Amino acid sequence: MRVRKTRIVAGALIGLYLLPILAGWKTFLIWGQITALIGQSPIDLALGGNLHVLRYTVILPVLIVAKALGMPPDTLFGYAVFASVVGASWLLARSVAMAQGRPPEYWDRYFPIPFGFLALLSLNMNGRIAFAMLGFALLLAGQTAWVARRSSAFQVGWRQVVGLWLMSVSSGTFLVGLLSVGAFSLLAGLRHAPRIPRRDWRLFRLGAGLVLLLLPLGGLFLKKNVDFFGGGMEGFVKMLAHGAGRVMPSADPVSWLLLAGLAACFGLGALRWVRGLKGELRADSAAAPLQIGAMFSVLGGLFGLSTFAAGIPVIVALAQTRALRPQKSSTMPV
Repeated sequence: MRVRKTRIVAGALIGLYLLPILAGWKTFLIWGQITALIGQSPIDLALGGNLHVLRYTVILPVLIVAKALGMPPDTLFGYAVFASVVGASWLLARSVAMAQGRPPEYWDRYFPIPFGFLALLSLNMNGRIAFAMLGFALLLAGQTAWVARRSSAFQVGWRQVVGLWLMSVSSGTFLVGLLSVGAFSLLAGLRHAPRIPRRDWRLFRLGAGLVLLLLPLGGLFLKKNVDFFGGGMEGFVKMLAHGAGRVMPSADPVSWLLLAGLAACFGLGALRWVRGLKGELRADSAAAPLQIGAMFSVLGGLFGLSTFAAGIPVIVALAQTRALRPQKSSTMPV
């Protein structure tokens, strides 16, 4: 069986990324929120209202396997980060292929660009964001496949559930994922309203149900972060200093005016964007989910640089899609 040159290139890039991890030149450490919970039961943590329980369950398999193999948890965590980066790049490359009207099996032609950005980001950040990247890529790949008529609403649903679980390693990335699910379910599910096809209606019901189920948890995450910065609207404004919004260092009247102006500009831009996006979804543009993910990544980046970093590969994949000429559609019915 002949192997395409692009797959050989992809394999070589993966090997180059693995080298510094195997050699110990780059190490990833499990962060303090998780190490403080080692040995505790996730059920007890959930019943006790610990908001870190979801991210703990994401890393728990690493802790269990490391203990069974008798190896340091941080070592296995590093390999899990490596696998997450490769997996996220593969999923994004499949999304780009489908957005170009090609079968997802052509992922290797689009793999180097998202992988390059993901690898560089992971080597310069803490490892937990790699899990958020993988979750975001899985979530968007499911949505892209649905628009390209390569998956059912149920398949989209389980990918969104698992994706959000992985994105829970950070409150900000979880909220970005939840907003992306809600926006996609609304825009894609009701794109042909008032005459809604059964396939679209099924997607809307599953997506809306998931968002309603997880919305209270998202509210708790948001409240926790705002309280950390002092609570109330003052804490909300101060939270901007944690991300790209650090150009507003205080909650004085000038900052409030800047925030109001920013919100107004974003709102007007979003309205115009939604109108165009609805048309793309009606035309079965598989790039639409990437647009939704990119927009909410930029919004989340105002409040957290790590949240924005998790969305950079999505923005890169969207730019890659726009820069290339779409091929003749090769979708198939579900």
